[in-house]
Amino acid sequence: MAAAAVAVGAAVGGPAGVAPMDADVGFAIGVDLGGTKTEAIVLDAAGIEVWRQRISTPSAQGYEAMLAALAGLVAQARQAIKHQPASIGVGTPGC
Repeated sequence: MAAAAVAVGAAVGGPAGVAPMDADVGFAIGVDLGGTKTEAIVLDAAGIEVWRQRISTPSAQGYEAMLAALAGLVAQARQAIKHQPASIGVGTPGC
């Protein structure tokens, strides 16, 4: 199985770039948590998109609602890949 590359942003302590995906984990789940929208994507080991979903971020409802929305998207992503092993990354504004 070919290893895909996963984007890595400057927020993790270095310049934006890519890091190799762990070949033992068949999927990568990425979540972009923003002020107005939250989006999740699943990539297979070759870097091919297999699932994507975007929702409005419930920021007006507070922290618990935002966590529930994030957890819901991750649950949907995991269901889309039949709960196979996956790496999960979350991007948020500011750090």
